[in-house]
Amino acid sequence: MAQFFSYLSQQMLQLQTQGLSSSEIAPRVGLFARTVRQWLADGVNTSPRRRRPSPLDAYASYLRHRWEEGEQQGVHLYQELQEKGYTGSIRALYRYLDRWRPPPSEEDQPAPRKRRPRKTAPPPGPFDQCQAKQAVWLSIRSPDELKPEEQEQVAFIRQVPCP
Repeated sequence: MAQFFSYLSQQMLQLQTQGLSSSEIAPRVGLFARTVRQWLADGVNTSPRRRRPSPLDAYASYLRHRWEEGEQQGVHLYQELQEKGYTGSIRALYRYLDRWRPPPSEEDQPAPRKRRPRKTAPPPGPFDQCQAKQAVWLSIRSPDELKPEEQEQVAFIRQVPCP
């Protein structure tokens, strides 16, 4: 990642020496103009950001103690914290606890879902070209007047059981 930032900053400096402004450089490198201005002024900072303080920091020692005791259910810990005065969300607690969870191993990953085969249309039959009106008309007409494919359709219609 640091190599990418280094390459990006070199590209921005090169474009700046060509006389382009930060608003002209930004779309070329895929960043906002404000970010380009900051990077050109201060340089690229590749160090990780400092973690912001959380309302849960006040309960960190209690949470860590309960975690090590084996209580790793967020719902139970959330209820206990509410009794101690915590007013934040359960989602914030889950994000806080995620730092202590081990990264998932391949064994923990769910098995890939089997894809169902696509539904395909049935092979064409003699009734596919025949609508209800046509079926009625074919059954009314004299069998002598019907073409061979129409006779086939009438024979198929007569075989279909009525509900």
